[in-house]
Amino acid sequence: MDDMGGSSLQERMIAEQVRGTETSMVSYRGDLPEIEEHRFPGGCRKSWFRMLHRAEWAWHGISPVETEEVLSRIAASDAKRSRPGILDTVAQYGPGNWIYEFSSEAGKVLREANAAEERGSDPTALLLRAAHLYSTAAYPYLRRDNASEKALRQAVSILERATGAREISATDGGKTVKALLRFEKDRSQSPLVVVLPDLESCSVDFDPLYENYFRPAGLAMLTIDPPGCGMSAQFDLTEDCSLVCRLIIDALRDEPAVDTRRISVFAVRFGGNIALRLSAMRPGLFSHMCLVSPPADYIFTNAEAQNLIPGMLRAVFMNRLGRESVWPAAAAKSRIFSLSLQGVFRTGIHVPLQIIGMKGDPLVPESDIEKISDAADVSDVILLERGKMAAMLDEAVRSAVDWYLR
Repeated sequence: MDDMGGSSLQERMIAEQVRGTETSMVSYRGDLPEIEEHRFPGGCRKSWFRMLHRAEWAWHGISPVETEEVLSRIAASDAKRSRPGILDTVAQYGPGNWIYEFSSEAGKVLREANAAEERGSDPTALLLRAAHLYSTAAYPYLRRDNASEKALRQAVSILERATGAREISATDGGKTVKALLRFEKDRSQSPLVVVLPDLESCSVDFDPLYENYFRPAGLAMLTIDPPGCGMSAQFDLTEDCSLVCRLIIDALRDEPAVDTRRISVFAVRFGGNIALRLSAMRPGLFSHMCLVSPPADYIFTNAEAQNLIPGMLRAVFMNRLGRESVWPAAAAKSRIFSLSLQGVFRTGIHVPLQIIGMKGDPLVPESDIEKISDAADVSDVILLERGKMAAMLDEAVRSAVDWYLR
């Protein structure tokens, strides 16, 4: 298996294969906006293009020490950068480049996993760690970023090898979407949780959700990448943002491993917007939804808030749309995702909801949470304090599992 890391000869060959535009210049070539770090705690740093989600990477099984070692190599590089002063924009695929450094780390762990398997030891934990390192290398998963796309393919392949996840596929208009299904092999007709990530996330990121919460409860898990990302990359993000989700769920109708009469949702940020739209289009499809910081209107209709969005999130949104544009034009297009303008709140939300918000969220204020809750027949709202996010989110997910099993 190609591990995107290894000998100098391998590195030269890989560098030739993945030569292309540096990540920060793929979809957004404008100047990076001034970042108010206090508004985006735990992620935004003025000297980095990517948001640094250290806590999430630790949850994925990457040790904080390992993460800091890789980030240090990136920061210390004296190689030419696409954006002077922005540490993770080393232009060429090689030492100091984000994708190179995390892929190299992943390659080391993958070789350890292969060696363990040859000795007769269980390589699963090492394989999962390698998969998440490759996924971090690919982050934020921009199309037309050659090195990122290669790293993400590695991540998915290794995850499937480690877990036995099954690919579910569907086609529409000559385009294909795939999703990952996880379930216990000795069970049939398991209740299903559909996981819908945010625009900057992918399916690989949610493996711990299955291992730590859903599998012990006897729940199957289906993760669907957002439009324009990963296994949904052939579909642009459009007003019909729930299309890929509909296609995959329809493809599950004859799947004996899951009970398609008992489908719940766990959705993060924009994934929650998709879930709410789909629940309005297909009443009765879902039995319960847990939505983490779902954007309803504010960030789609408020120009002042859009001007504060960090450069990476701008690049992600424009990349998912599938069009090159200046930011004001792309931001203006986001109005099509406003749930109020779509009429979702007029028709009402007839699925029991658990809504998890964060106090002081710059993208999803409490007013959005209130709009969603007010439109729902049944809702339970949990507002998390920023400093206690991890512990409180754990409690909230466990509560959601109880809802799923009712």
